[in-house]
Amino acid sequence: MQEVHELEFFVLNGALSDFTELHLYGSKLTRHRLKNGHLDLLTVVSKDILKVTDYLTKLGYFKIFEELWVPLGDELLFDDGLFTDAFELLAEKYDSFGNSKNNIACYNQLIQLALAASGSKNNIKVLDYGCGTGNILETKHLDKLSDVQGYDGCGEMRRKSLLRGLSTLSPTELSELEDATFNIAILNYVYSYVLLTENHVNELDSIARLITPGGVIVGNIHKDIAIDNLVVWGEINKHKHHMNFEPSAYGTVAVIKCNLS
Repeated sequence: MQEVHELEFFVLNGALSDFTELHLYGSKLTRHRLKNGHLDLLTVVSKDILKVTDYLTKLGYFKIFEELWVPLGDELLFDDGLFTDAFELLAEKYDSFGNSKNNIACYNQLIQLALAASGSKNNIKVLDYGCGTGNILETKHLDKLSDVQGYDGCGEMRRKSLLRGLSTLSPTELSELEDATFNIAILNYVYSYVLLTENHVNELDSIARLITPGGVIVGNIHKDIAIDNLVVWGEINKHKHHMNFEPSAYGTVAVIKCNLS
């Protein structure tokens, strides 16, 4: 007898057809309206989850990570609060469905690239932008960094990161920092969310202002989602910042040398 699976994931509010309950491929999909205004919770009970996820893919939905699906299309950008809301909902079990080993390996590569590109050897101050639960503390390069500050827009992620011992900034605290505070900014599996928001240009500018002249922003672009938006930003700002791309197992890595003029 085929096993019945139950899966929960989040979809953009109002996504798919407007249903409360839907029977599809012998599966039962139930939509739960959430109060946050951005997302609906979709509960799926099925003997064949793959058929359901294939159905979402055919409708133009894209799995950004295990429990968040959004519609992707040309020039489609989302309200800035969408991903914050998603991570507030998922923070409690983030480390259980995320691949921490993979996440830490990505940190190792990004930091190694950042150290080489920045040329910094002493008093290296690092901003982990979108630090999540504080996995940067597990990197093998931690002893090469003088000071590491986390930042996350999600309050529950900040709480978890602080409990692990990573000094973690809120959006207000980040905005109050002086220019050129950090030598390096690391964006580990974060670019996808930045580049898909309506305010992505201002957000990229706000990260760059925090970097010392000749310092770097280094981050991987998971599944190369919205990489074109970063290319456009780089072209507009090429008189100030120099950007190049490196292949990696974690998606294309963007290395941006900042504030050169």
